[in-house]
Amino acid sequence: MWWAKQRGHEIRLKETRNIDVVYFNSLWAHSNIESAAPKIFELIDGYGVPENNLRDRLRTPFKLLADRKFPSFQKYSELVKYRCVESFAVVCSSPEQSQTLKGLNPRIHQILDSHVEVPDLAYEPRSMWPRTILWEGQVATLRYFLELIDHVVNDESSISKITMVTDMTFFLFMNRFMERDTLNLISKKTFGTITTKTLPWSIENLVQESKHSNLSILPIDVGNPFLNLKPENRMLLMLRLGLPVLVSPTSAHKRVQSNFKTPFLLDSSSLSKLCAKDWFTEAWSESLVKEGKNYLAREHNGELLLTKWDNVFADL
Repeated sequence: MWWAKQRGHEIRLKETRNIDVVYFNSLWAHSNIESAAPKIFELIDGYGVPENNLRDRLRTPFKLLADRKFPSFQKYSELVKYRCVESFAVVCSSPEQSQTLKGLNPRIHQILDSHVEVPDLAYEPRSMWPRTILWEGQVATLRYFLELIDHVVNDESSISKITMVTDMTFFLFMNRFMERDTLNLISKKTFGTITTKTLPWSIENLVQESKHSNLSILPIDVGNPFLNLKPENRMLLMLRLGLPVLVSPTSAHKRVQSNFKTPFLLDSSSLSKLCAKDWFTEAWSESLVKEGKNYLAREHNGELLLTKWDNVFADL
């Protein structure tokens, strides 16, 4: 854990006794720990709000079976809320996620992933025509990017190349079952004259491809309650790499946009303009990255991040 290393605290991954505090992000991770130490629960994503009723009910038994535990048919979102109630404190990623947990715990902290492991690259002037698009993320959200590309692929498209940095395999069900090949999924799509490249996710690949791209597009289904609660960390990651980015208008992205003058939200207008030479110019690109760097320095600097984590443990 980054904060513990920065503050000189010892981390014990397998110890079950003699612990000052238990930090966990899996609903069952602390079940074998005998210590009565305070427990801090990190909520990964917006699991307090179900994606839909069926998946909410199926997620619990399948995750338990995958962990070789006795299955339960309690709704996953209900288990998440129970863990929030019984924990000493809860850590989530955004104000939007925090709102879904309101009233469950008096100590809810909002701390976004910092990406301190990724180099902070300066903006490099680049031609915006023709465009090389970079997409990165989990395969679960790749289909939204592929669907978006379907709308802009034509003989006059301004996109010449697409690079996708992601996992080379994925699970079809519950992120645990029925493993599939990512390249097979991508091969089913038609890209017209656009050249495509798919690379395994790594910091090295992401950094290298960001230098050879002039725009990143990260779409997501805002109509999905779970996905709409995704935080802004992937968008900020692109700006950290010095790359302009277009993102879907999720709750978190709209909040961040209110702090920017340069537009970056995807809509029908911006999609149509992807094919226009006079849009997404170098001036727009430089302005967005500059605002992004200032926002990161102001809202997500290292000292502020350390202070936020200090506050999590301050009441112990």
